[in-house]
Amino acid sequence: MKKSPFILKPMFIGMLSVISSYSVADAIWNGSTKDYKEGNNWSTNTLPDLTVENIIINSGQANLVLDDSYPGFSQWGGSGNNKLIIGGSASASGMLNVSIADGTSYIQPDYGSTLAVGENGGHGTLTLDTTTNSNLLNVGISFDNITVGDGVNGQQSQGFINILGSGKNIYQQSMGGQSLASGELEVGTNGGSGTINIDGSSLDISGSLPSVNDGDVFTLGNGTNSTGTINVLGGGKLAVSVGYQPANSAVIGKDGGTGILNISGQFDGFDMIGDPTKVSSRAVFYKGLVVGDGLDSQGSINIKDGGLLITYGETIIGKNDGTGNILLSGENSRWELSGKASTDGVNSSYDWSQDGVLTLGSAGGTGTLTIDDGAVVSLGVGRSIYGYYEDHDNNQYFNSYDYEFVGGTGTFNLTDSADSTGTLILKGDAGKVGVLDTPQVNFGPGTASVVFNHNDYTGSYEFTPELVGSNATNSYLVNNSGITVFNRDTSQFIGHSIVNGGVFEVNSILGGDMTINNGGTLTGIGTVGSTVLNTGGTIAIGQYNTTTVSTLTINGDYQGNNGTIVFDTVLGNDSSTTDKLIITGDTSGSTYVKVNNLGGLGDQTIRGIELISIQGASNGTFTSSGRIVAGAYNYSLVKGDASKGADPNNWYLTSQYAKASGGLGKDLRTESATYIGLIENNIAAFNHSFHDRQQTLNNGYESSWMRVEYAHDKYHAGENNLLENKVTRKLVHLGTDLYQHDQLHLGIMAAYANSDITSNSRIKDYHSTGKSDGYSAGVYATWYDQDAISGGLYIDSYAQYNWFRNQVNGHNLAQEKFNTQGHTISIETGYNFVISNSKQAIWTVEPQAQIIYGNSSTFNYTEDNGTRIHTNNDKGQIRSRLGVRLQAEIENAKLFLTSNYWNQNKHTAVHMDGTEVRNNRAKNLFEIKTGVQYNINDKIQAFAQLNAITGENSTRSYGGNVGIKYQW
Repeated sequence: MKKSPFILKPMFIGMLSVISSYSVADAIWNGSTKDYKEGNNWSTNTLPDLTVENIIINSGQANLVLDDSYPGFSQWGGSGNNKLIIGGSASASGMLNVSIADGTSYIQPDYGSTLAVGENGGHGTLTLDTTTNSNLLNVGISFDNITVGDGVNGQQSQGFINILGSGKNIYQQSMGGQSLASGELEVGTNGGSGTINIDGSSLDISGSLPSVNDGDVFTLGNGTNSTGTINVLGGGKLAVSVGYQPANSAVIGKDGGTGILNISGQFDGFDMIGDPTKVSSRAVFYKGLVVGDGLDSQGSINIKDGGLLITYGETIIGKNDGTGNILLSGENSRWELSGKASTDGVNSSYDWSQDGVLTLGSAGGTGTLTIDDGAVVSLGVGRSIYGYYEDHDNNQYFNSYDYEFVGGTGTFNLTDSADSTGTLILKGDAGKVGVLDTPQVNFGPGTASVVFNHNDYTGSYEFTPELVGSNATNSYLVNNSGITVFNRDTSQFIGHSIVNGGVFEVNSILGGDMTINNGGTLTGIGTVGSTVLNTGGTIAIGQYNTTTVSTLTINGDYQGNNGTIVFDTVLGNDSSTTDKLIITGDTSGSTYVKVNNLGGLGDQTIRGIELISIQGASNGTFTSSGRIVAGAYNYSLVKGDASKGADPNNWYLTSQYAKASGGLGKDLRTESATYIGLIENNIAAFNHSFHDRQQTLNNGYESSWMRVEYAHDKYHAGENNLLENKVTRKLVHLGTDLYQHDQLHLGIMAAYANSDITSNSRIKDYHSTGKSDGYSAGVYATWYDQDAISGGLYIDSYAQYNWFRNQVNGHNLAQEKFNTQGHTISIETGYNFVISNSKQAIWTVEPQAQIIYGNSSTFNYTEDNGTRIHTNNDKGQIRSRLGVRLQAEIENAKLFLTSNYWNQNKHTAVHMDGTEVRNNRAKNLFEIKTGVQYNINDKIQAFAQLNAITGENSTRSYGGNVGIKYQW
């Protein structure tokens, strides 16, 4: 294999190429055919030679096939110093298509010559096709300098170079495997526009001769309004070599120009020993790289779909007021940064021991690096590997080349001057967040930011580099989305952490200060600096998606601006296990607190459950967000009471209140009274007496009837009558006799009852409500042996099946819905005595007795918050009544007054996670009832009544009943 002449070529040849002028006659393409090798297609009527003349193609298309008999543009020694120009004047448009015949062993280099594609306002296109040539290591076109799209005085030149091949395998990635090579390259300069497409082929810039281009051997987009673009795809390669240049020798976007390098894709190729492998499209810069250099410059590199960028020496993104942007996207896309590739440009002695250096933002520049979708940027040490490859198919033997890299040891700098801006952005979905492989991130003196914009919400994404720097003013960690975890000690970071969205988890020490904004959440078990929690922001103590109780420390001051802190607590007594927040400094402002109960059954506290410990001035206000409940208990967030053994600086959860009589009482939930009210309603909603239903009977007729009832009850529940129920019930009740014979009446009935319950607490300013829709179906039987002259006996009985749809609405709690069912059985008797019978009125008195048995299905329900609600299995209840009815019958009307004594055999009680709350409704009640029955005619009766009930513990009730009966 021949050695590249650009490695050791004497320096004087390069100098000659710089100072020479073009005094010889030019060979100008005027081809009537497209064959480059036909002499009459040239102004000289002979084949041109760069050793003696410029070659100019300003119009039309020339096609050239290079082979061993015609190996290049310089046929006689290859030491010309002229130019091959394609599209070299205003309005000119030239095209040259070059292919290399299969089997060609060597292409003549053009030392000292220049290739210019599109200059002086012209439009030029060069296409180099090597896809048909199998000897890919030894063939290629070489120039001393290449310009593509040179505007010259601001003219709108356009140049295009297409380099086509079938992909560069691993063993073809050395400098010797070029398809097009040059000592220097400028793409898009002086206001021009240039594009190079490297598709499965290669472009090598050796930099072997001293540059006349301000020390840069490679520039994309140089000068105002200039645009230079290189696209590397299909397994192609771009290589910018070491050469003589003492400093960074490659610039993308310079002095107001725009430079773009796109590296994309992989192809199915072979490794060093010929085994199949994926080979990445790649670009290699052997002596540093600057992206965006100079005021108004825009440089960018896009590495996608498995592309590979390799840089040696220091790489700077955004320099001298320029702007540089790097984007990597795709799981197999990589950028590997190594140290200097050589210390001696003449002898090319390699030093592989130095680590790579990357700086975003230098000398007033702005640099941005975005790593997305599993792509990797790794800073470390790389080295070349040379081997031996045997191509059996073509009987060829090559020195082969590969590249080995060890990452995680390089230096990553965010800015190196106060007027610079450097930003690292990490993006990607779950399991595919971009990776920065470096031991630490250095926050420099400028505006330096690490921004997390990913969508990994699994909690498994960890940012591992150490964070260091001395710039407390303009250093930022910003989390906009996703869950970002910090497990290592980053106490050396002294900047600002800002959580705008997603979750920011700190499990060790993070220096600097912290701000949580609307939509952002801070979690963790570590330590952060002074913290501001704004409206809509959240601090959730503990690691994300875990319920292990933990402690988070704010090492500094805390300011609350109506954000929310979330604690996990096993709600019980003072010794309950709980998350805890420790604040070493002062507190101010207002903060909401939300508590999640981790299965606590509730219990009475004395001192309280400590949530927030404040070591400085405790001037902040912490208010519970919504209800905090467990079992039958309400918990309140209060400042510590020293008289109860609490620290007055700290904040506690308590489930007690100070009773007026002294001591502490249980702070019971109003929902417990609501459940009591519903159970009580389910048992008694359809209770009634014979006279409530039908007033009186006529043994000569069967009858149908309907009544409407309204009732309002008030009673207390809970320890010390802490809770109060107000119940409103509306009922529609109707039935009909199905059989009547002598004194016996048999019938059926149905009813609907709607009940509303409001439960209040004497120590809370909120309430709970209950609602029940009940339905009943039943039968009745009455033995009625009375008349207006002599009075007589009645015996009444009924049985009902009842079912209910219930709901409970607690203040700031989820709505609870459940169904119940039950039975009612009643037996009643009375005897009517006539005490006066005159023309004006018939007066009677009727002693009565009734026993009602009611029950409800075993109540066993679990609330949305986990509280289990249940009743005792002994769920039946007996209510007995003794009464007397005084009645006056005047013509068609009967006026009556009834006095009743009621007794209830036991109280209703509910158990909420083991805590019993009892109904304190009076067991002994006294009722007064008065009303009228009016015979509209012989068939129709109407009736109405009012009643009032009173008992101990402020039990009160009143209501009314109107109805109508039809005899048939």
